[in-house]
Amino acid sequence: MNNVDLGIYNINLINCNEVFKDASDNIVDDLYKFDLLQKSLSNATVRRLFLHYTILHLCEAILKSKSNKKNILFFNNTQLNDVSLAKFYNESDIIKSICNVLKKIKVILPIKIYISRYSLDYFHHLLESNQGKGHLLLNEVRSAADHDNTRFTFSKIKQYTKKYELTWLNEEYFNRLSTKFLLIK
Repeated sequence: MNNVDLGIYNINLINCNEVFKDASDNIVDDLYKFDLLQKSLSNATVRRLFLHYTILHLCEAILKSKSNKKNILFFNNTQLNDVSLAKFYNESDIIKSICNVLKKIKVILPIKIYISRYSLDYFHHLLESNQGKGHLLLNEVRSAADHDNTRFTFSKIKQYTKKYELTWLNEEYFNRLSTKFLLIK
């Protein structure tokens, strides 16, 4: 399941685990191209590629979303779907790296993120079956959606892109992202 539309709450949940499948393919392709597959995820070049593709694919998932609701990235931090990166690295290390990127993105970009120990499919099942646990999770998701991003500036992301040489993350790209958020209230 890629997205869950929580219509009456004005929320659209985007499945980060599915989005990361594509990012993983790009990461593996570049690691292979630059002969870096044997390097650790903590290697500076590997980390830079990991950051690049993870941030790119997550931002693109939001930009390409056709929903006119608040988009929230929903990440299941207990398991990954079948990703190509798992053939070369430990799944728990990949999840830890994704969580670190998501936590950083949460601070430097006006993107709303919810990290859960449940999959989006299971969360949707809990809501559909009207279980209390589902409503508790829904309240947590709604509080993430209500996080105020109106005072967002690009100063932190500019420092971050400079530090990790993520040159594609320029002001024009973020203006597109900010416009998407401004259109959805």
